[in-house]
Amino acid sequence: MVKLSCRETINHAPEKGVVTHMIPYHQMTLADVFTETQELFESDKPEFLKLLESSIDLSELIPVSFGNHFYASTGRPVNTH
Repeated sequence: MVKLSCRETINHAPEKGVVTHMIPYHQMTLADVFTETQELFESDKPEFLKLLESSIDLSELIPVSFGNHFYASTGRPVNTH
């Protein structure tokens, strides 16, 4: 038995008259994630783009050398945000 800093312990019987509730959970599969993402893409493109922007850091995926080469032909400074 592990004691917690609060009044509860793990693996113990509840006190008489105390009602305990299990929190239901649902583990998402990769297929669930794909389906929900696809539905969001089809129904709300601006929200989908916000999700991508908050989830994926393109600066980690695109090498700096690529950005330098791309912007060299335009004469513009490299976009660093």
